[in-house]
Amino acid sequence: MGMGENIIGCLNYYGFGDPINILAIFANSHNGYIVYSIVFILRVYLAGFSALLYSKEMGFNAKASVIGAIAYSFCGFAIYGGLMHIEWLAVLFYFPLMITGAEMVIKGKHYKALFVFSIMYGALCGFYYLYMSSIILAVYCIIRLAFINRLSALRNTLNTIALLLALYSIGIILASPFLLPSINAFLNSERNGNIVSIITDHTLYIPMPHLIRDFFKCSIKVTDTYAMGIGIAEWLLIAISIFMPNSSKNLQLKISLLLASIAVSVPITYWLFNGFGESNS
Repeated sequence: MGMGENIIGCLNYYGFGDPINILAIFANSHNGYIVYSIVFILRVYLAGFSALLYSKEMGFNAKASVIGAIAYSFCGFAIYGGLMHIEWLAVLFYFPLMITGAEMVIKGKHYKALFVFSIMYGALCGFYYLYMSSIILAVYCIIRLAFINRLSALRNTLNTIALLLALYSIGIILASPFLLPSINAFLNSERNGNIVSIITDHTLYIPMPHLIRDFFKCSIKVTDTYAMGIGIAEWLLIAISIFMPNSSKNLQLKISLLLASIAVSVPITYWLFNGFGESNS
């Protein structure tokens, strides 16, 4: 640092490119903690706002949307993890925007700027969480396209996928001055592991009950592992959704929950989401 080191690559993980962090210009030795608190509250608010925006796009019940947005904004990852590392909160804002924008594209709406903006914003905030979010985004789009197009309109499905990839690429290009140095730093760091040896290790594909137990642990006690799982409110919402009447929308939710449960139970998921450099919950 300061001697030719890749400053963007080193600091991007810590929110160096996050537009919200521009508020730091108002901080000094006397009011730094106040600015930090304001930024934290703003990030939590934006997370809830983006969740409500997605709910509106999906046509969810207004009251249920508010409850879901509150549960989302104040989950263990946001409160425990976000207070330790405030830059973690950025993904809670831009990921709902990503799937909302993708939803608009899949439905054939003309407004595509939201998807591009969300990708660009995520890329500015750092490669690490953008990479994780992109994996989940891909799974989300596959499920939605399968149910909306019923796998019959193959041409329309391929055209939509091509459009999503093009818009995704535009967002990446717009943020490339910050993203490319960040990727370069990751590829030259110790977190860049041996992908071949990891994906060929069959033991990483064996489900481990303690992983899913930890994720669905219903606790209000703040511990070192609190940010790994979900709290009481989220657990109750999942439990309720399982017993909802059968419909196309509810079936998609149940499939997503099933895939998530399987994913959190196998160690390879933790390697995948950490770029095969380490297994981190």
